[in-house]
Amino acid sequence: VNTGMRPREFLTLKWKDISNHSSNDPKLKNKLVVIHIRAENSKTGKAGNIVAPVKRRFDVIKQSYKDMGFNPEPNDFILFNIQNKSRSAYTRQTFYWRLQTTLDVSGLKEELIQYQSKISLYSFRRQYMCWRLRYGGVPIHLIAKQCRTSIQKIDETYGHIEVEKQAELLTANQGYMKKAEVDL
Repeated sequence: VNTGMRPREFLTLKWKDISNHSSNDPKLKNKLVVIHIRAENSKTGKAGNIVAPVKRRFDVIKQSYKDMGFNPEPNDFILFNIQNKSRSAYTRQTFYWRLQTTLDVSGLKEELIQYQSKISLYSFRRQYMCWRLRYGGVPIHLIAKQCRTSIQKIDETYGHIEVEKQAELLTANQGYMKKAEVDL
């Protein structure tokens, strides 16, 4: 959710694709990682890097593997199937069904049906972009770079958020009239 990655990019992510951020700020150093998206896993076929505050999450995943007796190697997938000796990545379908089961067990699926909504793995990418625009104050061009998509595509999908968040600026001095200093 806090990366803006496409499901395929995340599911094919390997430990060697994660590196520490080079910040001099100790707080940021403990929070941020640089995630390398390999060209073969990118929708556009181009490699790229993103920065995300998920270092702790990766540390927890790595420690969980170690607690189960697996030492993640650089070429291992971040989320690999420990029951498979080849350490293959989980499929998108596996994670989709896990998400649907979680929504069902939690009771959220009924609520989604009530509002005629659905959640897919891609929903988390959309949520990232929406929240960065609405609450993060992140410029649209920077989100486009982080998410490896075009400004036009983001604007088509989320352009209404730009207007919403700029309401104060757009409506400044509307409804007010300054007294004219003119003697008629």
